[in-house]
Amino acid sequence: MRPVAVLLALAIAATVAFADGSSLATDRRALVMLRVLAYDNHLNQRAHDAVKFLIVHRRDADGAACAAHWVEAFDKARKVKINGRSVQILVRAFDRTSDLDRALTELDATALTHELAVPELAKLTRAHKVLSFAMHEEEVAAGLSVAIVPGQDPDKPRDEIVVNQRAAAAEGVKFDAGLMQLARTATTP
Repeated sequence: MRPVAVLLALAIAATVAFADGSSLATDRRALVMLRVLAYDNHLNQRAHDAVKFLIVHRRDADGAACAAHWVEAFDKARKVKINGRSVQILVRAFDRTSDLDRALTELDATALTHELAVPELAKLTRAHKVLSFAMHEEEVAAGLSVAIVPGQDPDKPRDEIVVNQRAAAAEGVKFDAGLMQLARTATTP
């Protein structure tokens, strides 16, 4: 299997819960995810012409509405380039792991969704060598790579980046030390 283009996988579900679910918070988190990719020392090997984001959602009205919210957030950053590469946004609805696996092969991408158990999802992201993003720290502790979560300091309402370095390495990602100075490491069992 040849290396595939980088695909950010967003945890998209009707119940995605952040302390601040506002459009501004979603816009900010989308931009942080794009910036995280710039710290991947293996990006050149994984994203050839463009960085591909796949937004995965449940095949229902709530899932589609949530995906549309994320598409709008990423659209605001559409002119952003990551290491000279443009960003493409892809959106797909999936019901089964096998459908997602097949689509990742066809799209040269991989994805993360709350509809899959983390172990199944981690197998896919690792097999397709794609960076996985989560919206909850527990998912990163369970085997996904990066979470953008509300900060723990109530006096500073900033999001935090939480990284599982072993999971990232298994997905073919090697983060620059600069990111690791900004992020905290996930506590894994």
